[in-house]
Amino acid sequence: MEIQNSKMIKEASKGKSPFLKLEQGKNKLRIISKIHGVKEHLIKIGENQRMIACPRAMEEWEAAEQEKAIDRSIKCPVCESGNRNVRTQFLAIAINEKGEIGVLKKGTTIFSPIADLKEEGYDLAKTYVVISRKGEALDTEYTVIPSKEEKELTPEEQDGVLAFTADFNLEQRTKPMSYDNIVRKLKGEDPVFNDGDNEQ
Repeated sequence: MEIQNSKMIKEASKGKSPFLKLEQGKNKLRIISKIHGVKEHLIKIGENQRMIACPRAMEEWEAAEQEKAIDRSIKCPVCESGNRNVRTQFLAIAINEKGEIGVLKKGTTIFSPIADLKEEGYDLAKTYVVISRKGEALDTEYTVIPSKEEKELTPEEQDGVLAFTADFNLEQRTKPMSYDNIVRKLKGEDPVFNDGDNEQ
């Protein structure tokens, strides 16, 4: 579907989760941001499953990448509760062929081939990536290949991306909250942020 104006983009994205869902079969999208990674706990708070970026795992990951000493003073209340299960997820802002803008959040199976395409010189903002999904839950298989089709972002799509990124900052969303705010979240309370805090 060709997007004629920014109103069509707003309508396509209205009232939906900021995360793009991959449907069964082929999904065509363009990656229009840098790729960010997060190590997070998946925990149940009340009746809902919630993801909490693990400050400890993130510190260990960043220290290894930067070849520096780990700051052992960084603690995680989820880890301290005995939940040491941490999963690694990757996020990027994408636009699908329907003109929906959102966050693609998946694991290594999807993002390793995407990173390989980027390293091979593909401009992922204009080259469609075809992600084929087959199966459900733990029996889901994905394949990722570049499409021969290329398309520049239209001015309307660029406006849509700017509007989306004004409300959803990937860098902030992949930074862990403070220890105290994680404790508040675990209790079902709202985190408390002071002016100038860099928390999600």
